[in-house]
Amino acid sequence: MQKLLLITDTPENNPLVTAFQKTLAPQTQVQVITPTTSVNPDAVYSPLTFNLPYLTPLFMACRNVEPLRDWVKTHLHYNTGEGQYWLPTVLTAKGPLYGEVIQQTGDTYQQPFHLPDEQRQPLYHLGYELLNHLNA
Repeated sequence: MQKLLLITDTPENNPLVTAFQKTLAPQTQVQVITPTTSVNPDAVYSPLTFNLPYLTPLFMACRNVEPLRDWVKTHLHYNTGEGQYWLPTVLTAKGPLYGEVIQQTGDTYQQPFHLPDEQRQPLYHLGYELLNHLNA
């Protein structure tokens, strides 16, 4: 069985890591690592930080948040900034797959965080366009 590697800046007592691990199947093998941990290009990674190891061009692009925000403002005409909401998005062979929105409040996380359809649809568009822009 392949191990899932969670990448985080703060592996000890991290509420995001704890919340993420609760969503996984019990048989999933998980290792929490920092961006400076030696990495295996064939492993399965789930980044919980923008401070990613220099493993792939995609990870390197995601480290540079400001140019991505500028691209979103220029090409998609969305306002950007620091936020407390995340939309898990995966691009599969059949198209994008969107998870439920995650909300951070202090040191806690809530999922699902309900958004009405008129707010959710632009987020789906943003996620899809970003994945295409990054060639993910």
